[in-house]
Amino acid sequence: KLDLSERGVAAVAVMLENPHCPLRKLDLRSCKLRDSGAIEIFARALKSSNNVSSLEYLCLGRNELGDTEIREIVAALCHNNKLQVLDLQYNTFTDSGLQSLISCLKSSNDTLKKLKLRHCDAISNELKEDILDLLQINAHGPDLAQRTKRAECRISENSEDSSSSVDSSSNREDDDDDEPECLERHVSTPPRAPPRACRVSRTGARPPGGRS
Repeated sequence: KLDLSERGVAAVAVMLENPHCPLRKLDLRSCKLRDSGAIEIFARALKSSNNVSSLEYLCLGRNELGDTEIREIVAALCHNNKLQVLDLQYNTFTDSGLQSLISCLKSSNDTLKKLKLRHCDAISNELKEDILDLLQINAHGPDLAQRTKRAECRISENSEDSSSSVDSSSNREDDDDDEPECLERHVSTPPRAPPRACRVSRTGARPPGGRS
């Protein structure tokens, strides 16, 4: 575990605001962000780094984030057009906190495509469905989203195995490969019909069985 103090989070915030920072993925899982009061600082950085940051994946799982902290993050997302994947697994926020994401996705954010919510047990299925439809629009555009609104939804609730239930550690690799509960609609495109077999004959060639 990494216990980030306010000073540590401020250093991360400065890094995100640097236009030369190539960071695309940031994993702050189990960093005690709620205890340090660091979410507000980090949210401000996420908001102000809109035009310079290359960050596309952000993990804030296992930080005991409540409704107040989630509202801070959502407020930042309303001004961010780079982040594509947000991992909020194993936190304690409720519908009340996440509800603000609906208006954010409707009015200002068109880049977030994937939201991970495994073991966020206080979130209702109804809210997940509402958010899912909006993520579908971000991922595929409004026209395709409307045509595929009733497509099969992948919201799987896989339990962690014994090796991954032991919190985050240095030898544990990317949680993105664990098949977590993920709000992301997969649209399948019908396969193209195979081309018809055709026979090409040389000009002037006699058909099989013809006279020589």
